[in-house]
Amino acid sequence: MLDELLALPGELVICGDFNCPGQAASVDERLLDVLESRDLVQHVDQPTHKDRNMLDLLIDLDGADVVAEVTVVDAGLSDHFVVLTDIHVQRPKAEVQQYLFRHFRAIDPDDFAENLQITDVYINPADDVDGFCNQIQSSVTKLLDTLAPLQTHTKRRGKRSSRWLSEAAVAVKQNRRRLERRWNKTGTESDGVAYRAACRAANAEMNASRSAFYTGRLNEVQAITELRGIYQRN
Repeated sequence: MLDELLALPGELVICGDFNCPGQAASVDERLLDVLESRDLVQHVDQPTHKDRNMLDLLIDLDGADVVAEVTVVDAGLSDHFVVLTDIHVQRPKAEVQQYLFRHFRAIDPDDFAENLQITDVYINPADDVDGFCNQIQSSVTKLLDTLAPLQTHTKRRGKRSSRWLSEAAVAVKQNRRRLERRWNKTGTESDGVAYRAACRAANAEMNASRSAFYTGRLNEVQAITELRGIYQRN
């Protein structure tokens, strides 16, 4: 599983209740050996359980400096303590996309037709098919460059990837947004109840969609790893 996680893109942070205590409020040496063999570092350095065991861990790649300022606090809500940390990740820059366009709606059809009649394709058409096609392209392009010249527009692409959203998840999100607008418009209790129910349904569907997407990604990595092992043995 560690090898599969390490093969995924992005920054890696592993956290949770590992339940691998060692001696004197430490971590089991066997787990540390596994982490060290894969250049992983465990950052928690004090007990995270009321029995003075170190069970809850924070792990990242050696030298990544993703996890910092780890603090363990007894909130009194569980036999486990709360592990707090700062996660240092760079905010991805927004991807900028440029494209060319023409304002076709600004063209007067009558004006376009009148100007087209004084071009070569109308006055002196070529005798062969290829020549006539070239005349059409050249004449229309020159006319468009006059009536609706090419312009450059720059826009930001979406920052968040929604590849993990299934069709069902997209549908429930749209329904949630529709019911939210209706509730904002009417303010009735019945519409509020319907909107809250849609929120719960949307959250459940999106969580299931996200889980299925990343499970599929992990399975793909596992299949590639297994194939690589077969080729290496052969």
